[in-house]
Amino acid sequence: MTGTAERPGGPDVRLVERDTELRAVRAVVDGLLAGRPAVVMIEGPPGSGRSAVLRDAVARARAAGCTVPVAHGSPAEADLPRGVVSQLLVRLGPEADREVSTTPLPGLCRPFLAAARERPLLLAVDDVQWCDPQSRQWLESMLRRVRHVPMAILVAGTSGTLPSPGPERPVAPRGPGPVSRTPPGSGSVR
Repeated sequence: MTGTAERPGGPDVRLVERDTELRAVRAVVDGLLAGRPAVVMIEGPPGSGRSAVLRDAVARARAAGCTVPVAHGSPAEADLPRGVVSQLLVRLGPEADREVSTTPLPGLCRPFLAAARERPLLLAVDDVQWCDPQSRQWLESMLRRVRHVPMAILVAGTSGTLPSPGPERPVAPRGPGPVSRTPPGSGSVR
């Protein structure tokens, strides 16, 4: 049976056949509010609804009072060093403003970890397949650190392009599994 789910922000906008994915990301937001870290990776081909599911989680987290910096990968900026990291820092707030090009990776992680200690933080990256290599390195570094703070990382991208936290380090030990891969439209969450 297929259903529809209403997207926050407008009663006329519906996400069709995305009930499983929406429940998964909504559970992540609820867990985040309870202090549980999580990582969710939404993968699928273009047009599969992965960005819509990400937007739903972003809207819910913002409505719940979470800090929610969002970045979007872009083919036009795929070669711009640390472009996605720069977007996230700007959206985190002026106190996080720093020289991105010369700051080592651990230094670029600190503002996000500090923000999550003050208020639950949902870090969202859409179209991760267009991330520049340095932003991808940074994102993988953040994936390894998320278990220490009330932070959820939500990443959406095409199949086969999602970052890896590394097999030796589980991401979120509290919860159903370290990394949930949610292929939109599949009816299952892995």
